[in-house]
Amino acid sequence: MTDLLDEVMEDRGEIVRAPGGLARLRESRVTGLQVVPKQPAGAGDRLWRPFAAIAGRRLPLVRRGDVAAHRRALVRRAPHAAAAIDVILRDLTASELAWIRPTLLVGPAGAGKTSLARSIAEVIGLPVTTYAAGGIADASMMGTSAQWSTSRPSVPLDLIRSSGVANPLVVLDEVEKSQASHNGSLVDALLAFLEPSTARRYRDLALEIEVDLSRVSWIATANKLDDVPRPLLDRFRIIRVEEPTWAHVGDLARGILDDIAAERDLDRRWLDELAQDELQVLRRAWNGGSIRRLRRALEVLVDGRDMAMRRA
Repeated sequence: MTDLLDEVMEDRGEIVRAPGGLARLRESRVTGLQVVPKQPAGAGDRLWRPFAAIAGRRLPLVRRGDVAAHRRALVRRAPHAAAAIDVILRDLTASELAWIRPTLLVGPAGAGKTSLARSIAEVIGLPVTTYAAGGIADASMMGTSAQWSTSRPSVPLDLIRSSGVANPLVVLDEVEKSQASHNGSLVDALLAFLEPSTARRYRDLALEIEVDLSRVSWIATANKLDDVPRPLLDRFRIIRVEEPTWAHVGDLARGILDDIAAERDLDRRWLDELAQDELQVLRRAWNGGSIRRLRRALEVLVDGRDMAMRRA
């Protein structure tokens, strides 16, 4: 009875008291999801201590927000990927809560796939982590057993723990380069996360209890489809991301200069828009293709400006 009363009071506490009648009250309810149940009697405190703040509690779910505003922000960052952005953001129209169906972005190296995936999370407001799948030869994504001294939770559960949000986004970088070993494979781990029925009742190896990971979004990247395991192709929506061309240089350059200013702790106003002569130099170095190559060219231009100012 005490547990039941606690749950009722917790539900009531999630209602934001605001004028406007019953409809307004329902809209203002803070939707929550219990990801981790209360600590079972006899469970080891060492493993459960990091989860004390979220165990048995409903965690907030990020809402979808203004989808049109999200699109404008994302297309400014990745104008060459506008078609891919439109497909992905369509998922947000199905619910007030932000969730993206499992998606595989495929395109040439340097096309900005990983950056796009992270930008989607950042613009929507979803906590995000990037898991480098290249060279991973086991199922470490699933975490490790409580029987080991180095036990740790699965990657998505640890992201939920650290962010306190029930619907974060996990980016799987270069998923086609994952390998297999006697300890299992990344593919084996992912299948449990990508299937809604198993994600909702995923048994975490570290906590040795079922947790709800059903609201986690997954975006993977691959340079080509040939080496992506068939079970993943069957579960991911596949979206092509083309290389940018010179026509996209304006928005791409502005975004890269923003990043350079932030990394170097510079006032963005110091990094003026590119002058005509600088654009001519830039075009000789980059006329489309890898965004990484464009960034290197812009870094050279910024360094050149800095040297010229020092000599002045």
